[in-house]
Amino acid sequence: MKTRRWCVLAIVLFVSIGWIGCSDDDPEGAGGAAGGASNPASEPYASPIPEGWNKVDWRDHYPDFTYEGLSPSCTHCPMDECESQFYFFARGGTVNNLVVYFEGGGACWHTINCIYYSTTNTGVNARVDTLGENDGIGDVENPDNPFRDWNFIYIPYCTGDVHAGANDYDYPDDLGFHLIPEFNYWRIRHRGKVNFRVVLQWIQDTFTTSPDKIFVAGSSAGAYGAIMNFPDVRDAYPTSTAYCFPDAGNGIMPDDDAIFKEVAQRQWNLQLPWQVDAFIEGTNDFTDFSTGEMYAAIANDYPESIFAPYTAAWDHNQIFFYWAMLNMDYVSLLLQGVDYWQFVNDTAEQWNPRMYAIIDEAIAENTEGNTRYYVSPGCNHTILGNPKFYDEVTNGYTVAEWLNQMIETGLTGLPSVLCEDCGTKPDYLTEGESCDG
Repeated sequence: MKTRRWCVLAIVLFVSIGWIGCSDDDPEGAGGAAGGASNPASEPYASPIPEGWNKVDWRDHYPDFTYEGLSPSCTHCPMDECESQFYFFARGGTVNNLVVYFEGGGACWHTINCIYYSTTNTGVNARVDTLGENDGIGDVENPDNPFRDWNFIYIPYCTGDVHAGANDYDYPDDLGFHLIPEFNYWRIRHRGKVNFRVVLQWIQDTFTTSPDKIFVAGSSAGAYGAIMNFPDVRDAYPTSTAYCFPDAGNGIMPDDDAIFKEVAQRQWNLQLPWQVDAFIEGTNDFTDFSTGEMYAAIANDYPESIFAPYTAAWDHNQIFFYWAMLNMDYVSLLLQGVDYWQFVNDTAEQWNPRMYAIIDEAIAENTEGNTRYYVSPGCNHTILGNPKFYDEVTNGYTVAEWLNQMIETGLTGLPSVLCEDCGTKPDYLTEGESCDG
């Protein structure tokens, strides 16, 4: 359990996420050190990592690293050739700020969608270029990119457990398909938390001077990685100003959410951030909390941090995974010709109000008031690697402008952005058509 840090002021209203000197009027923070001295303002900043993307192999630094008795790894798959080795990427910046980004890529929790019909990344296939070059927060040439000068850590996703698992699970061939010779079970390495912890170790050993600002973000499955691993990053640098931006991770589940959550908890051994007051290791796990409750619990434990989730109002990918959870017992039918698209409109109509209900719950449970939401129109899935990051305006803000205001002035005057006239599903969910709405 972690002791709460309370500010002297009676009301702490949405400070820029660092453990700053307890004043909403100073969102920049002190920029002190976690195991090192702060960077003197009179000296030019020199990043501890080179410019450009650099591949980092954890084995070169911590060959004996383990977490929960497991070493970092990607899952391996029987149906395709996949590399089980985990590694990550780092890029140097010109200011003493840091982005920690969790890659997305689905999830799996069943023999069908882990083995036969994979709905997740199974090896490192990092798409760092999609965050840069022509769009996204990795585009260092775009003057509208608030992160163009920041250091950047890119954590690939290859474990099927939303960057939070610590378990190897043997998935049985209980369907009797026998598509794989002599396949009675196949072991999937759900080691997302393990992989993150070795990256965090490298970050701490590399950034011995505390970053002034830290932006913890992730897209899709990476959104859950960002929120659930944020406390570890935050605790590593308690004097940095910090922000958490879960991109397209609303966690909409069926009414009987145990259908998914109990299975996933058993398979993944999902690791909640146990230092947060609401989570007690050995007593509860993520089956005991709704997504809104988890988001609020973490935000409440870090009252000087800003939590700013994003979603599109009709996110096509989140709608698909909601449908998969609803039909978990029948997911095998995917291989037998069931046409998801004939159900998608009804599923979308269910998902949309549940998405808003999760937002309402998270805000209602967020007693520290340090959460803002951004809901854009349309059906796009994720925003951080999308041109809409810069050019789609909702209620007077692009996402880039909204985030820039957040990191420059904190929560002062920063509204939640909830798109108007988004209650009607756009006519876009048709098989084979791209999502442009």
